[in-house]
Amino acid sequence: MLTSIGLQYLALSSLRNDYPGAPLMALTATANKNSVDDIITQLNMQPCVQLTQSFNRPNLRYAIMRKGGTKKAAFESVYDVIRKHAGETGIVYCFSKKDCEEVALELREKYRVQARHFHADLVTEDKTKVQQAWQSGECKVIVATVCFIISGRSSS
Repeated sequence: MLTSIGLQYLALSSLRNDYPGAPLMALTATANKNSVDDIITQLNMQPCVQLTQSFNRPNLRYAIMRKGGTKKAAFESVYDVIRKHAGETGIVYCFSKKDCEEVALELREKYRVQARHFHADLVTEDKTKVQQAWQSGECKVIVATVCFIISGRSSS
């Protein structure tokens, strides 16, 4: 049975037939074993090398915090964490694109934090600029939707 992730790859299944000599690579950050097997089957990638790694990254710190009862209290909580980690980079997650933009703006204007928003509606050029600024340390905080994925590493 094809999983939802496998369904997304189904549209790519013609690649092997259309380009038989071309190398093919499939990447996923969250697929379970059944989904990976479906993807390999749908893309006709047998035999193939599979590389997997744990999502646990010892160089990252994760914190899930209850936000304050008011908007002001929530911002104060976020700013407190940012202040405690001054000079470091981080990501603040929001549930909507609108929230990302509002939170990044508030952090910049009220708290003077080098923050930028990042979500699906940004054009590719702007996404690249935000990622590069974050990776170089020019931007200290990215405010992103919960489905955000960033490539590369930050300077801190």
